[in-house]
Amino acid sequence: MPKTATSDRVDRAALEEFLRPCHQAVLVTRRSEGGVQLSPVTCGLDDQGR
Repeated sequence: MPKTATSDRVDRAALEEFLRPCHQAVLVTRRSEGGVQLSPVTCGLDDQGR
């Protein structure tokens, strides 16, 4: 089941715990005309948390 971030602030360890199993994300940027661009991306963390 997908998890949703619900905290405004988390420590590094909690952030890594949330992100490590999640490999799909959405990158949100603004277009020059002011509209929103949503792009699906793949992400991950290595053993060093990068």
